[in-house]
Amino acid sequence: INKFPTPTSVARPHPSLQGVQYVIFPYDPRIRRWDSFFLVVLSYYCFSVPYMIGVSGGYHMYKNSWWFGVNVVFNTIFFVDTIMQFFRAYRDENDSLVYNIRKISWNYFTTSFVFNLIASFPSAVSSSHFIPPLRFQ
Repeated sequence: INKFPTPTSVARPHPSLQGVQYVIFPYDPRIRRWDSFFLVVLSYYCFSVPYMIGVSGGYHMYKNSWWFGVNVVFNTIFFVDTIMQFFRAYRDENDSLVYNIRKISWNYFTTSFVFNLIASFPSAVSSSHFIPPLRFQ
């Protein structure tokens, strides 16, 4: 009888910890910086979208490629954040930290995934294909 553990039995983590290396924990300094950066992006959208739609009527989006590029980059940031949400640990109703990747993914998919996916949809690109260009004098 071998009294020493085999390398395969030592290397296996507890089943509740499988996939934990992919989990983004809420107190990680990198995710806090990302959230701060994302707040800046949301602030941009709070002021630019009403201007682009209401005041300029889409003129700047069609006539200025810089605004179009900025919009595409920010939509990409929204999409990256949407994917990251599948890996972010959260607190459940008992205030316990949930870090099981399947539970995180299912919780996000059943709560706010559809809304975030719609928000990350590149509106500038899609509007240029479906809405005819505006004629400005």
